Amino acid sequence: MDPEMNGVVRQLMEAFHAFQKLHVEKHGPKIGASRSEITLLLMLHAHGGEKGLKVSQLSRRLDVAPPTVTQMINSLERKGFLERSIDPEDRRAVLVKLTERGSEIMERGRRELMQRFHGLIQYMGPEDAKELARLLNKTAEYMRHRQIKKGEIGDDQV
Repeated sequence: MDPEMNGVVRQLMEAFHAFQKLHVEKHGPKIGASRSEITLLLMLHAHGGEKGLKVSQLSRRLDVAPPTVTQMINSLERKGFLERSIDPEDRRAVLVKLTERGSEIMERGRRELMQRFHGLIQYMGPEDAKELARLLNKTAEYMRHRQIKKGEIGDDQV
C-alpha cells in the first residue's frame, strides 16, 4: 500500500475516533444512558410521535435483536425516559413512547445540538461548513453502499 495513503487512513481513523469519543463522553453520562440507549431515545423522538413505536419496529430500525431492545427499554423505563402501553389496534403488541421527561431531554438535546452547529458554522465559516456537510454526506453514502454490498443492511435501510 502507498505510505502516503496509509497516513491519510490513519488521520481519518483518528478523526472518526475523536468524534465518537466526544459524543459518548458528552451525552452518555449526562443523562445516565448508554450510547445505544440514547440512540433508541433519538429514534423514538424522531419517529415515535404520540402513539410510539412497537418493539419490533424499534428492533428493525435499530438493527438490534428484540431481546436487546427489550433490555434497553427496561433500563430507560426505570430511568423515567419512556413508557410502554398496549397497542389498541393489536392487543398482542406493546408500544413504546417517550415520557414527558424523555421528550424534554430529547428537545433540550436538540436545542443544544443546534447551538453547537451554529457555533461550528461561525467558527468554520459558511463555505467550509457547507464543504464539511458535503464531505460527510459523501462519506455516509460510501459507508451505506459498502454495507449493502456486504449484505449488512438492505436497500430499504439506505
